[in-house]
Amino acid sequence: MNANPTPISSVVLVGGPDSGKSNYIFRLWLAMNQGGGKIRCDGLPDHLDYLQAGSQSLLKGEFAQHTPHDVFSENVIPFKIGEGDHAHSGNLIVPDCFGERWLSIFRKREWSQEWEDRISQPCGILMFVRAASDQIVGPLDWIKCEQMWGTPVGDANGQELVVPTQVVMTDWLQFFDEAFAERCDSGFRPKVAMVVSAWDRVPKDRQGAGPAAFLSEEFPLLSQFVEANDDKFDFAAFGVTVAGGDFDHEPQFKAQSLNQDDPLSGGYVMHELGGVPTIVKDMTLPISWIMGFEAERQS
Repeated sequence: MNANPTPISSVVLVGGPDSGKSNYIFRLWLAMNQGGGKIRCDGLPDHLDYLQAGSQSLLKGEFAQHTPHDVFSENVIPFKIGEGDHAHSGNLIVPDCFGERWLSIFRKREWSQEWEDRISQPCGILMFVRAASDQIVGPLDWIKCEQMWGTPVGDANGQELVVPTQVVMTDWLQFFDEAFAERCDSGFRPKVAMVVSAWDRVPKDRQGAGPAAFLSEEFPLLSQFVEANDDKFDFAAFGVTVAGGDFDHEPQFKAQSLNQDDPLSGGYVMHELGGVPTIVKDMTLPISWIMGFEAERQS
């Protein structure tokens, strides 16, 4: 554990529709509540009903549905990490909202008040993209560029133009760069966890290379931005699967999981903090890394 006297306890979840944010929050709550990770609950959160309902759906083999547009859940979870003289307690603040709100930030070129308040203090970022999601817009080739050229908001007829996912995600990071530069001391280097959710949906022959390689292949522009701005942000890549399989598209996997005492026992996190892709069962790992409780990332 790092000797960090003022660990980050506020984590902003960033991601468009179908990026896996809510499923991770519910799985994180289960892990913290059951003591299955480095970070453990130390009291009841403010939005207990929201977390309980979502986690119970996962335990029934049902992934979270699209987050309603009227939901903005400021999940404040009291936590504890470590034991004895090395123990630390605090409040983990994990806001959750529907993905279209993040797309609106990109299109309108302005923060909402909720995010303005949140980033006014040092915080970490979990940026999500879900493997095999039908919401991902791939990089444009020359033909698509000619067909779709225009502003990210709309064309002359008022119709919305589709922007590649990696362009939107890179733009979000640039927003954070400007926001942190204005609000934080010059020595603050925010941690950004790039999370590939539904990691089980990545082809088996590509999983062993790790999440950073997957992002580099699928989102080259985003990956290049990460590499070029390592002096401004502390980046790390994670692959997360909350159950180890797909309840929606793998009926046999769902049936087998529901026959177990813990339907989510197959979930895991793949990380590269030690320099090589490694699988761990601790679903709190991306959060504990952002909060400064993990060893420094090795190149």
